[in-house]
Amino acid sequence: MSKNSSKTLENRKLRRKELRNKIDFSKVKKSIIKKCKLCGKIKNHKFTSSFNMDLTPQYRGRCVDCYNIYEKELKKKNRKRLNAQATLRKQKRRIRIVEIMGGKCKYCGYKKSVRALTLHHVDAEKKEYTISQIVDHNWDKIEKELKKCELVCFNCHMEIHEEIENKKIN
Repeated sequence: MSKNSSKTLENRKLRRKELRNKIDFSKVKKSIIKKCKLCGKIKNHKFTSSFNMDLTPQYRGRCVDCYNIYEKELKKKNRKRLNAQATLRKQKRRIRIVEIMGGKCKYCGYKKSVRALTLHHVDAEKKEYTISQIVDHNWDKIEKELKKCELVCFNCHMEIHEEIENKKIN
């Protein structure tokens, strides 16, 4: 398959834009009844949000029921890959957070394992989120929460919380 030149792609983009301006979306049916290419039954088919070059709307080849089954199978097939991608993305984000926070425990200087470093909210009253809740959110939100935290190793974190608990008891 040959690549299209940037000029060809730009021309297509302009043509699509011209066509979109000619279309009256209020007159387009959201679904039509036709024969499903999978089950062979005459059923409802949804509009695909695209048009042919002659400005006729395109509808799915599968009926609503077959399309839902197809979508579930596709999600199930890709779940393992998507979960692995999400895990990798979160690990990279965690490493970046640790680097920004200094890369080592504030109290004992531990820095061997990134997984052993945690974030402690200095003032629990000002805490809006735990970092793990917002690790996939936008960076501004994370930085705002990081300003309320300090980087400590797991052992120091547990000691800090034990002191807090002892103060509450006494």
